[in-house]
Amino acid sequence: IDAATVSISEFHSLVSTRPNGIGLEWATLVQRLQAFSERDVKDGPGWSPVTYIANQTRGNESVIAITAAVIDIDHDEPEWGLLEAFEYVAHTTFSHMAQPDDPHWRVVLPFSTPVPRSQWPETWRKIRFWLTPSADEACKDESRFYWWPTCQPDAPRDTRHHHGRLLDPETLRDVPAEQPPLR
Repeated sequence: IDAATVSISEFHSLVSTRPNGIGLEWATLVQRLQAFSERDVKDGPGWSPVTYIANQTRGNESVIAITAAVIDIDHDEPEWGLLEAFEYVAHTTFSHMAQPDDPHWRVVLPFSTPVPRSQWPETWRKIRFWLTPSADEACKDESRFYWWPTCQPDAPRDTRHHHGRLLDPETLRDVPAEQPPLR
């Protein structure tokens, strides 16, 4: 699995709109997602797990495919047991432990094959329902920008790298339909 290539787009900052598309070996991406930069403010370079149409700017309309699920879990620990079967890397985010006992995590699950933009909304629903029920809803945005791991100077930080199989979204069951209440 470490030899799998994950296509990502990098950005100099949150306001950068020109993606720099690159392919990284999964092991290299794991290393980058476990290396923290210390900053006084939440800022700096970032990335998105997507491929873009050539010569387009960052935005959902320009996304071709999503190459990994990136999930933010705020004010709680991820439900690690639900992720047990899958390859992932996780790191705490800038807000981690800003208040005592207030964890903030980001979990990255690489896909076995990229998910076309048209299939992303349903794929996101399945991932959130089956694997990360406490996921921040903002992560459903196809072109979402994620800062590389940062923390305040001397702040607590943590990472995890779990070996498992690549997530194949095609194998996730459909989300059960809501049933109307019985009368």
